[in-house]
Amino acid sequence: MKKVGIDLGKKQSDCCVFDESGMIVERFQVRTRRDALSERFGRREKCLVGIESSRDAGWIHEHLTSLGHEVMVLDTTRSRAIGIGAGRRKTDRRDAEAIGRALVSGLAKPAHVLSRQRRRLRDALWGREKLVQMRTRLVTMLRGQFQGRGLELSLIHISEPTRPY
Repeated sequence: MKKVGIDLGKKQSDCCVFDESGMIVERFQVRTRRDALSERFGRREKCLVGIESSRDAGWIHEHLTSLGHEVMVLDTTRSRAIGIGAGRRKTDRRDAEAIGRALVSGLAKPAHVLSRQRRRLRDALWGREKLVQMRTRLVTMLRGQFQGRGLELSLIHISEPTRPY
């Protein structure tokens, strides 16, 4: 089975393909979008694909798996140990190769991948946290504005946010 190391980027990702003997047979870049990934990996025979754990890793893992590939999300705490970011100059091309070599050598250790439901819950909780922070800043600013004009704070009723749990 061929192994593909992908260094994910916001707009485009670098890929390095290794054959069964561990030799590099192909390098390419692909846009980090569903349609581009489908076009590049949809017709390819089943591969073991390695990607670093990141914000995009969940949907990319899910998408490449749906195309028939085996996907391993790598634990980023071990990035240096497998050579990601090594050398005098860090490049996405070198990082893609390092991820592929880690797959070939067996040094790659998988990270936990959150389910789609857990990713949605995490995003909703993060969004709620940010809204509460913004509300708190706004209430504090308004209290200061009213106090600076000599208005009674007791006349201003600001309800506390309700907790969903």
